[in-house]
Amino acid sequence: MATLRYIANDPYTILRQNYDDSKITLNHVIYWVMVVAERLKSQHIEKRDTGQFLSTFESISVQKDQDTKRKYIELPTGVLSMNLDKGINYISYDYNVDTCTPGFSSVTFKRTTQAKSKILYWNDDEKPSPSNPYFYRDKDRVYFLGIECIDVNSVEAGLYSTFDPSLTDCDIDEEFNFPQELIPVLQRQVLDLGRFALLIPREAINDGTNDSGDVPRTKIVSVNEAAAPNPNQ
Repeated sequence: MATLRYIANDPYTILRQNYDDSKITLNHVIYWVMVVAERLKSQHIEKRDTGQFLSTFESISVQKDQDTKRKYIELPTGVLSMNLDKGINYISYDYNVDTCTPGFSSVTFKRTTQAKSKILYWNDDEKPSPSNPYFYRDKDRVYFLGIECIDVNSVEAGLYSTFDPSLTDCDIDEEFNFPQELIPVLQRQVLDLGRFALLIPREAINDGTNDSGDVPRTKIVSVNEAAAPNPNQ
């Protein structure tokens, strides 16, 4: 598996050769890699059923809101913003059904929203209960319905985590958890983003000319398109 340095090096070298007077650094390119990679990874997860990018958190403390008295957890990591909150793969807790049963196969919370939760209470089969609990997300908090009257100290969750673009806790020489087959697509999109960013100051000058420069006119490729071969590999 490739490292961040390996992935960013080719776009960085190409941009420096074409714009030798720019002040672009490797950290700039790595930041672009992280931003574009997060978008591509979320699309990849939605298209493929794989556990490669799933992070499991086994003991997340359940808290109670002092104002509303609702039980909730704080998400322990940034979660991909995917349709229907699919960045949260599952949340479960041990209902003492079987002490030998792993947490993720005990009682699993179903997803709902604050707006849709009202109708759940109209049907006894769907009504939130300890054996049929629900969760809904509010920013970085996940609230629970159905466990209000029982003691639940912690839950287990499987989450699709985001990358950290701040690079504060990132070793660029460690393996980068990203689909190998999408690396050429990632590098091409980073190149397009870098060229656009470097041309903005020149294009912003109103000198009466209409020189469009070499702004990339090609459409940014999607995950489904075949990537162009990398000339430096």
